[in-house]
Amino acid sequence: MQQIITVIISIAVFAFFVTNHFKKQEINGKIFIPFLIFMIVSIERYIDCQFLHSVVTGLSFRVFVGLAIGILQGLLAKITIVDHKAFTEGTLLGMAFWLVFIPVRVLVLPWFETIAGGGVNLNSAEYIGLTALYIFTGFFLAKAFTLILRKKAVLVREGAAL
Repeated sequence: MQQIITVIISIAVFAFFVTNHFKKQEINGKIFIPFLIFMIVSIERYIDCQFLHSVVTGLSFRVFVGLAIGILQGLLAKITIVDHKAFTEGTLLGMAFWLVFIPVRVLVLPWFETIAGGGVNLNSAEYIGLTALYIFTGFFLAKAFTLILRKKAVLVREGAAL
């Protein structure tokens, strides 16, 4: 049952990301909330799951993939300043990278599996859901940090221009 919940949560978050990609959002501490949620769920699933300890390398690789895509999304996002507040919204190029990433994740990432103990079904709903959890955890952390750093740079630049 928890495997299904993991997959549903991952799909829901991806659907949330796609539908809200172009929505203007303020850059503040709240952008770390998705990361915290995914970190807690990922840790809980890691402790609870029987086979995860044998696939640490493969899941760690997914966190790094998520970090890379989060940085890219943070760099591609449009930042605007209104009344000394920074807002972000997604771009078409950022959405294109997300759409390209889907087949890469499905087709390429399984080549990089490292299974120490064996006996893990890489096509199981639980493993696929867990890999998505790890990717989203890295993604939301890196995107939030990238946007915070860009916000500071833009505010400094805007302040110097005044």
